[in-house]
Amino acid sequence: MLEQTDQEFLNHYVSYFKLISESTGELLGGILSINKEILYKSVFSERIGVSYNELVAHLHKPEVAALQDKAMHNKTTIKYLLMDTAKNGQTLFLVITYAPIINPKTGNIVALYSSSKLVDTLNIWFMLSKHYSKSAALIDKFDYPIKLTNREKQVVFLFLLNLESNTIAEIISKIEGKKISKNAIDQVFKSQLIPKFSVFGRKALYEKLIDLGYYRFIPNNILRDGFCIEITDYTVLDHPSK
Repeated sequence: MLEQTDQEFLNHYVSYFKLISESTGELLGGILSINKEILYKSVFSERIGVSYNELVAHLHKPEVAALQDKAMHNKTTIKYLLMDTAKNGQTLFLVITYAPIINPKTGNIVALYSSSKLVDTLNIWFMLSKHYSKSAALIDKFDYPIKLTNREKQVVFLFLLNLESNTIAEIISKIEGKKISKNAIDQVFKSQLIPKFSVFGRKALYEKLIDLGYYRFIPNNILRDGFCIEITDYTVLDHPSK
């Protein structure tokens, strides 16, 4: 239960947020109470085909609730990568951010701001949602110009989302339930992918993968419903490093 001063501040905050969001369409996020109830949400979820019930179910997943708690407890911004499949068949790749809303007069956290952004490297989400069905097993049916191992498929997919080796290692570790080191991922690039595609460095590899159409597939060993991982301290590159 908020103190009166904090409640008044929150009421004004929600009102202004709603006004700006609905009049400009620019604030594609929402506000959660400290009890994690939805106080306001923008039209973003509807735009990407996520129903209200799906959104509520996601917000109450233990791993997501833990990130919300971390943001409020530490008074810090938390980001995580979500890969999921909505009921309408769209495959979603989102970076979701939680940030505490603090009343400057009292210093108290009054709510939690949430924003979502589609991972749009090469507009990958749009292409995937248009080209593939909801079945993850079908997603991997891609005629690879150069054949890849299962590990190489994982690394290529995440690499084309402009993720660094440490992020790729963390994601694959969580998927497989065992520790995969950054060095192991670096070796996949150095000893396998770069020689296999006859290029020099990751920038050239990235460009060749795009030219050969590898941005059009999701390996079926990378996705599971509701998979998410914190990426607060990770770097998402604008361009692959050499």
